[in-house]
Amino acid sequence: MRKTRCSREAREQAEAAVRTYPLKQAALERLRENLTRLRQAQAELADRAAADQLARLDRACAKLEVEIGLCEAELHTFDGALALLDDEERLVVERMLIAPIRDAAGELSEELCVEIATVYRRRQSALEKIAAYLP
Repeated sequence: MRKTRCSREAREQAEAAVRTYPLKQAALERLRENLTRLRQAQAELADRAAADQLARLDRACAKLEVEIGLCEAELHTFDGALALLDDEERLVVERMLIAPIRDAAGELSEELCVEIATVYRRRQSALEKIAAYLP
């Protein structure tokens, strides 16, 4: 049975998603920190009974909770795509795209005992798997 290949555009979108993965994780962490700060401010205002400010903080907290939920859902989907990769593909994606290092292909070829072209083929294979999984 012949393996179907995804389009170049789909691979490019998957690569963009992989490259932005660390940024999305950091954004989720910042959203959670902001929500914690808002809830602390809410608790302080509750003692002073400032109803209008409390209502504004409630709306802001609700908005942040929605944003956190959306971000978590997106990261969960991407984590599912990464789980499809075998160990070597995952390593290639991590070192070349998620947290790129200098001369990643050369180091990976030595570490995995393969040619540099094979490292790039594994990268392409991983991106195709991710592209097939992502919506």
